[in-house]
Amino acid sequence: MDAVVDIHSWYRWVVLAVLLGVGITGLVRASRATSWSEGAERPFVLATILFDLQLAIGIVLWIGNKGWDQDFFIKAIHPLGMLLAAGVAHMAVVRARKAGSTSSYRVAGIGLLASLAIVAAVVPRYAWF
Repeated sequence: MDAVVDIHSWYRWVVLAVLLGVGITGLVRASRATSWSEGAERPFVLATILFDLQLAIGIVLWIGNKGWDQDFFIKAIHPLGMLLAAGVAHMAVVRARKAGSTSSYRVAGIGLLASLAIVAAVVPRYAWF
């Protein structure tokens, strides 16, 4: 299980960087009034897929390490916060797809950055460094 913890810890930085980069890209495209086109959602969908993979690894860890027997933060706040953050990211991408206009980039960008903020809030303090 230690190898899975290492993967989860390392891969977290990839997910954080992708959420930040794609979120900012969405806001930049929105500020340029770029219209949402076919294929425009690919980076946003990729970001949510990478996030989902990290979430799946975390669920495996939580079950494998009996997360329900650990402190309250790991038992409840961290997993529920991550599920919320994933939901926000997915909701933003779906809403952007349905909007189909120049506001789509803003919706997707703000959604991914909000998801990133939730993630940052529920990662244990000791896990940052």
